[in-house]
Amino acid sequence: LVGVGKLSAINKAVGVLVDHGHTPDSAQHELRHTAASTPCSIQKAAEAVTDNPSSTLWDQQRSFEQRRP
Repeated sequence: LVGVGKLSAINKAVGVLVDHGHTPDSAQHELRHTAASTPCSIQKAAEAVTDNPSSTLWDQQRSFEQRRP
C-alpha cells in the first residue's frame, strides 16, 4: 500500500494548488515541474506543498511569473 500513500500525498497537493488558483491539470504540471527542477521526487514536491499549504509560492499567477525569462 505504499503507492496509495504516494498517490494520497499527490492528490492532497493538487487540492492545495487548486485552492491557489490552479486547474487540476496545471497543478499536476506544477508538481512535475518542481520535481524535475529540483533533486526531489514528485512525492517530495507534493509534501512540500502540503507541509505549507498557505504559502503564496503556490499561487498560480506567481508560479507562472517565476518561470518567465
